[in-house]
Amino acid sequence: TVVDPPVIRMPVPEISDLAPNVTTNRLPRIGEDADNTDETASEATEELPKSALEANSIPFENPDNKPLFSIILIDDGNEGIDADLAARLPFPVSFAVDGALPDAGARSARYREAGFEVMLYLRLPEGATNSDVEIVLQSALSALPDAVAVFDAGQIGSDRNRAQQVAQILAESGHGLVALSKGLNAIEQVAARNEVPVALAFREFDSNRESGPVIRRYMDRASFRAQQEGSVIMVGHLYSDSISGLLSWGLEDKAANM
Repeated sequence: TVVDPPVIRMPVPEISDLAPNVTTNRLPRIGEDADNTDETASEATEELPKSALEANSIPFENPDNKPLFSIILIDDGNEGIDADLAARLPFPVSFAVDGALPDAGARSARYREAGFEVMLYLRLPEGATNSDVEIVLQSALSALPDAVAVFDAGQIGSDRNRAQQVAQILAESGHGLVALSKGLNAIEQVAARNEVPVALAFREFDSNRESGPVIRRYMDRASFRAQQEGSVIMVGHLYSDSISGLLSWGLEDKAANM
């Protein structure tokens, strides 16, 4: 006998559900503060300038503390679908835009205007020095003023000194940090030490340009993980097969729950 677990998902336009028994949202709630019941402290906090994470995040409510399922789609300029079409996706995601693209700001603005959260997909040149890292990161953050966080696909977390440098910059800017979980990754410890909100992504579901059916299986497994651990982050690209796989996954689940 299967007992219905006490968790639900957030309805989204056209697709009512995206993963069994989890709440779908955009960026994971990294660094979310507990409610402050002291009115005086609350008023004082409101007077402080908001961090980039607070100022640019999309409002999201989860009063019953349901498991969270988050999807990040990388826009690196090599997508199978264009940014205009991606901005019309019928479910909540976060878009990680490559800050090195000449039209990165326009892409970011398009997603933000459509109601999606935006992140900076940071790519560093080979052999980047400490000064190079700071220049590239500051320039990219300026190009994406609506970004809530930086997404690292491996270039930051693989180098502890670089992770420390990036964490110090983000501690000042108020951005969060999301990274792919890759074994012994120092980025989580370094970010926490610098009080930077951080979250690790479970897996990249289309790293080998997987087909739609394979992607649907990956998403089902991730949904199960979210129920076990409370949250999960999946990362993909704007490949045609990836988007069709996500849409099919959501539609199949909707039909199963009608």
